[in-house]
Amino acid sequence: MRNLIKNELIKMLANKKLYVGMIIIMAVNLLPLLEKLTGSIGDVPITGQATPLYMLSTYLNVLMPIFISVLIADMVTEEYVNGTLALSLIHPISRDKLLAAKVLALVVIVILVLLFSMLAGYVFGSLTFGWGEQFVYQDVVAEIDYTFTTFDGLLITLGSYLVSVIPLLAFGMLIFLLALHFKGSGALVGISIGLVIMLSFLGEIAEGLRPFLINHYFALFKYTFLTQDFTQITNSILVLGIYGIFPFVLGIRLFRKKDIVY
Repeated sequence: MRNLIKNELIKMLANKKLYVGMIIIMAVNLLPLLEKLTGSIGDVPITGQATPLYMLSTYLNVLMPIFISVLIADMVTEEYVNGTLALSLIHPISRDKLLAAKVLALVVIVILVLLFSMLAGYVFGSLTFGWGEQFVYQDVVAEIDYTFTTFDGLLITLGSYLVSVIPLLAFGMLIFLLALHFKGSGALVGISIGLVIMLSFLGEIAEGLRPFLINHYFALFKYTFLTQDFTQITNSILVLGIYGIFPFVLGIRLFRKKDIVY
């Protein structure tokens, strides 16, 4: 199993799209500078040490779901088309283990990309706003300011990025399930982007649907470290568990029966 995961990681680290995504993340970190220059930030008290936490919502709601979809398209759909998937199964390994190795490799890459995003936020945020004397995060929607010491703020930011792996993994399981139904990576990425847009649209026009939409739980980091709402945390874990486990189980069943020869 360890060798399978290692092999998947090597393939993903050799994927140019991974580095294109990281460049895009760096470019997105210029948005606060643009907002500062245009004066659109207003009275929001942004400092360099809090910038990564402000940027996290952008990563979770837009960039990371698309990024994950592109990676999964290459891991499953593209490998199916070019025959790499069939080649992997020539060796005495089960399909269950192969799929599990892909999922675990994805988790590792997502963690690395999130940590890279966090560091990029610190660098660009500090260059734009300065480091600041204390950690202040303003929830614009709830109109609440959260103030922490610099050390606590750094821990909260790190914890927020790490705990965000949970909703992203659950979303990834949905995309894995979809990937097993497509024979073209472009179609999968297109459908995934459409899914992200549709979920955001539904959440805006029908508030009653939000508790059932996976993107609603991308805010898990806020419940965990800011509001510290135990009920919200519990509900989030339960819903994300359903979103993650059921597609994974269905994906394994489908993968067992799938004709891999293209």
